[in-house]
Amino acid sequence: MIWFVLTLCLLLIMACVLLPFLKPSRAPEAQTDWTRESLKAALAAVDKDEARGVLSSDAADQQRSDIAAKAKAAFENVDAPREADSAARGSRKGLIIAALGLVLAPILLFGGYMSLGSPSPQPAKAVQPEITLQAAITALEARLGNQPDDARLWASLGDLKIRNEDFVGAEAAFEQAVSLPIEDRGEAARLWMILAMTRRTQGVELSDPSVTGPLEKSLELDENSPAAILLERAKGEAPE
Repeated sequence: MIWFVLTLCLLLIMACVLLPFLKPSRAPEAQTDWTRESLKAALAAVDKDEARGVLSSDAADQQRSDIAAKAKAAFENVDAPREADSAARGSRKGLIIAALGLVLAPILLFGGYMSLGSPSPQPAKAVQPEITLQAAITALEARLGNQPDDARLWASLGDLKIRNEDFVGAEAAFEQAVSLPIEDRGEAARLWMILAMTRRTQGVELSDPSVTGPLEKSLELDENSPAAILLERAKGEAPE
């Protein structure tokens, strides 16, 4: 679109520049014809006055000389505009050719761009199918069928089930995870903590042994575990 706008603007500019030069110039022929007729009449009048005896031969010759000088000057003045007009026409012709070159340049460039330089359309990127939460859970359960002793996979399954608000399934997954050997004590402490909170989410009291037991396991594995705070609260909520 920008190419068309630029071309139109360039055409308008060229039109404003060229119109004054395209106006026809005044032809000097009329002035030349008038001068010749006037000189003929003047010479005829001198001959007539000489024939009638009004002018002497010397006076007539003097007037003829004056008329000849005026004729020469008149024709020189006429030839000068012709030469100037010829030069102006040559200059206008060059200006017109240059202007046409400027006008045609963007058009030719645009045509070349469209035929040779236009970028080929990029292939559309393949749309990745949206993976739903349930599909991820199904895929992870299928993987666990081949790797049932991977504690990290069970923990990941528990996280997905919490996001899917399946707290019963999450509890079962975390129970399976903590039952397997975990080398990272900090990770094991985190899983015991999450198991306790998953049961708490299902309405089990904080002071219930099914909650405090995993909290104590978490604290045994990591003395900095937040389970310590929850255990203090659990003691406060325990019936006396």
